[in-house]
Amino acid sequence: MYRDDYSREESVYRAAWDDEYDDYDDDADGYADDDDDADWGDPSRALVVTGGADDEAFIERVPPLIIPGGGVLASAGPPSKRRKRPVAMQFFIGAVTFCIIISALFSVGIIGDNTASQNTDPFTLIANAFISAKTTAVYHLYVAQPGDTFESIAAKFGVQVNGIFELNNLYLDSYAVASQSYKIPYNPQYGFDFQPHYPPGVNPTGKLAPEQDVIITTTNASQFAAVAGKTNPANYCPPGYGAWAGNPALYQFINFDQPKTGKFTSVITQRFWSGHDGIDVSTGELGTPVYAAQLGTVVFAGWDIGGGGYTIKIAHCGYVATSYAHMVPGSFKVKAGDQVTQGELIGEQGESGDAYGAHVHFMMWWQNIPIDGLCGYPNGLDGHTIAAEGAIQFNGCPPNLKTLNPFGWS
Repeated sequence: MYRDDYSREESVYRAAWDDEYDDYDDDADGYADDDDDADWGDPSRALVVTGGADDEAFIERVPPLIIPGGGVLASAGPPSKRRKRPVAMQFFIGAVTFCIIISALFSVGIIGDNTASQNTDPFTLIANAFISAKTTAVYHLYVAQPGDTFESIAAKFGVQVNGIFELNNLYLDSYAVASQSYKIPYNPQYGFDFQPHYPPGVNPTGKLAPEQDVIITTTNASQFAAVAGKTNPANYCPPGYGAWAGNPALYQFINFDQPKTGKFTSVITQRFWSGHDGIDVSTGELGTPVYAAQLGTVVFAGWDIGGGGYTIKIAHCGYVATSYAHMVPGSFKVKAGDQVTQGELIGEQGESGDAYGAHVHFMMWWQNIPIDGLCGYPNGLDGHTIAAEGAIQFNGCPPNLKTLNPFGWS
């Protein structure tokens, strides 16, 4: 077929369409002007041009060919509109696609290799991936200056203090040393869920009797890591402690939660028992001053990750210590390493940490084992005495404890 033949056929085709629309009117049959062509107005039939270069071209309407699922007419007429998928089908396809992508991420390790976090559930891993939680430690070096602490260094660079501990393999009792280089993470969230390790030899759930105090300088740790030794470098111990043979009843503790003004009266709201490792004492008022029960050295002053909230722990030598939990944020009057006298103001009664209502969770320790706080008050505390309540005391007092593991820790 030659070019002229193509032109001839195209002209006939266009003329046919022109004739069709010229004859069209708005009558019900669509082609009232030509009875012979009445069926041309039938939308179910398509216009087809037949004939070749040597044949007379003619026009006819034939039923269109419908391709299943495609919604397109295989004819000379314009294509019909593509059908839209149901919403349920779109949702299903999207869900399957998402699952395939997440599976691929796990398979190549983008999400699965999250060595910084101990959380292994998929939702946490996915969240960490999308918020750019660190999967690989990236750090720079910083040389500590005189007066630096790990908390001040972390604040300077806007990072997690525990991230510094993790990168540098530091123990809970570590402190910044001037001129020493430390790795500082670039990611501000690095180490947010890292728990620094206890110092060598410290058992956070059992007996420990070191020669000297173990002081924890970080402000986000477990108070169990801070331990009262037999003495301390400054030998700042209560008079005569050596003759007391570790009997806290002879330490002559004062009421730590009783204001000197006598404005409020403290009461014991919960005793020491197998499900509670201290005694709760309260005046019912936020901000009530809290005093040191006896002189000693502060071995911890910070956030107790075990639920104590803002907590201060004081070593009194002879392996005896006391701690004061749930205090008001920002109320600390002392810091780790300070020496305090009996009755010195150390903070304020609050409800930080795992607490309901203002009170002090008072703990007494002997060789790093929690004991009944009343053991330190032979004359009683807030109307409670060991002598009167010996029948409900479940583990006795040093040096005659019934067990060195009263809470069944492993």
